[in-house]
Amino acid sequence: MKKMIEHARDIQMQIAKIIEKYYKIDILSHTRHRPVVDMRMIAYKILKEEGINNYTISQVFNKNHATITYAFKMFPELYKYNTEFRTNFKKIKASLNIKKEVSNNCMKCVELHHDYRQEINVLTEQIDNLKTQIKTYQNNPIFETIKRIPTDEIQPIQRKIQAHLNGIGSKVFTAV
Repeated sequence: MKKMIEHARDIQMQIAKIIEKYYKIDILSHTRHRPVVDMRMIAYKILKEEGINNYTISQVFNKNHATITYAFKMFPELYKYNTEFRTNFKKIKASLNIKKEVSNNCMKCVELHHDYRQEINVLTEQIDNLKTQIKTYQNNPIFETIKRIPTDEIQPIQRKIQAHLNGIGSKVFTAV
């Protein structure tokens, strides 16, 4: 987690320097002026695209996580309809020289992904086997007979079968 925050701070500082240099805006200030808020949104989005989670972004910018969440909710709308915002985003992103680091957390994610992929393959095979078994049972004439039983009669039949099975079971154990 500490490495992730350091990585996020590095990117944040790169973004802040670019914005300060080209737009003369300090995204680390606590103002709510529209140009500053827009530039912060751009910074949040770039960090998110680099795999930084909302909580870490909120820590790096010293903001409430709800602020970050709201920014991500508003971003697509601004990007779609505000050409200046879209242009600024593209320029800032193109100006960045972000180092791609693979942290221990990322390696763990890759390993987990591999483990889950194996589990999914095993489960898929089991599902295929069950489908084959179902097809076998569906061709059985008893299955067709059971399908014709009215739903209101199923519970009493289940009770009768269970009673017979219980009776058979007790006779088997007493006979031995």
